[in-house]
Amino acid sequence: MALVLGAVLASTDPVAVTALGRRLALPPRIHALVQVESLFNDATSLILFRVAVVVATASATVSWQLVGTQFALLAGPPRRPSSPAKAPSSGARSPDWSP
Repeated sequence: MALVLGAVLASTDPVAVTALGRRLALPPRIHALVQVESLFNDATSLILFRVAVVVATASATVSWQLVGTQFALLAGPPRRPSSPAKAPSSGARSPDWSP
């Protein structure tokens, strides 16, 4: 939840910087850069907010112990490494399936 709060507070308002720039008679290009940077910050904070909310709600509903149990169930028991394959022999023997 702290990440959600951080995402909300991350977007800043360029009003004070723009007012100071006008008072100092900064070039229009600097004003444009301040506005673009503000829009970039807003877009970044919106994306971060959305990701943080999804993570916060998903982590509250997921039992990590259950996830580990399900993974172990699906992965199956650990296996020993098998011996290298042997060259086929002449004759009609069935393959040796023992570990």
